[in-house]
Amino acid sequence: MEVVSRDLPGLFSRAALAMGEILYDPAVVGPREEIGMFFRGQDHADLMVRFLGEILYLFEARELLFHHFKILLVEPARLRAVGFGEGFDTNRHRIRASIKAVTYHRARVESKREGEWRAVVILDV
Repeated sequence: MEVVSRDLPGLFSRAALAMGEILYDPAVVGPREEIGMFFRGQDHADLMVRFLGEILYLFEARELLFHHFKILLVEPARLRAVGFGEGFDTNRHRIRASIKAVTYHRARVESKREGEWRAVVILDV
């Protein structure tokens, strides 16, 4: 999966939504619950994999679907975010695909030039 954004918080938010779009349709998910998340990592790529991995875990273990994310803090070794979503409802939500894991293989987060960030993360489907 490849995602681009003008800034680093937007990159994390877009990556989470892009993964969500593989799994389900975020447009039919309501922002009924707030889930706070905090991560420590070695760098932005590590934080991206941890962040997406947690979202995948919440989807699989707690059946949470996310409508959008607010990234509160992104530093080289820390990430704080809030996800807004709701539990899976068989009457309104359809699962599109399955993702087994978010991998570290070739994971990158980089600034291509001023005003453009790019993330590449491999998803095991």
